[in-house]
Amino acid sequence: ERGSHAFSQPVGFDKITQGLRHELIHYNIRVISIAPLYANTAITQNQDYTEDSPYISYIDKAKQSRKRQLNASVHPEVIAKQVMKILKKKHPKFHYTTGKNAVLMGFLLRYLPQKMRENLIQKRFGLK
Repeated sequence: ERGSHAFSQPVGFDKITQGLRHELIHYNIRVISIAPLYANTAITQNQDYTEDSPYISYIDKAKQSRKRQLNASVHPEVIAKQVMKILKKKHPKFHYTTGKNAVLMGFLLRYLPQKMRENLIQKRFGLK
């Protein structure tokens, strides 16, 4: 269900955040990003696809994987509490992750070779 646009969104968001951070530092404005690994929201849960799509088997596998991931996902209230803690810090970091295994997954996805990352993502979403 998550196409290439969904996987590229975090990367694009990260680059926009970095650009804003550099532009606004001179005005004493800090830009911070918070990345939940999985957030339990309805944003991607109600997308419709036609049954004649050539990708329907992949979509079904991704939907099943998403349901499993949502069981261990972070509720928006947890993310909001983390935001409030970050806002109170005198010297916050530039980037935070939240959610079950988010730090480990972020580390692995950042430092694993590209081919290993692709294999990990494909296995995680049942596409391999």
